Amino acid sequence: MTTSEKAKELVEKFKDFAHGYNKKGYEGQLILNQKSCALICVDEIQKALEGHDDTAYDGYGYWEQVKKEINSL
Repeated sequence: MTTSEKAKELVEKFKDFAHGYNKKGYEGQLILNQKSCALICVDEIQKALEGHDDTAYDGYGYWEQVKKEINSL
């Protein structure tokens, strides 16, 4: 799976869990909350990979690229 596909998949998984209402509107805040949740997950994966063989989960660099893709959504 490409980093772009993984980023979209992670963000989409939080659609039902991220609340999005604020004074500026619903949709914009919802996607920001989804992205924040997805970034937390990626950070936790990267922490788990630190000090271990980077071949697991396609390596630390893969997840760094996923973070960049999430931020660009």
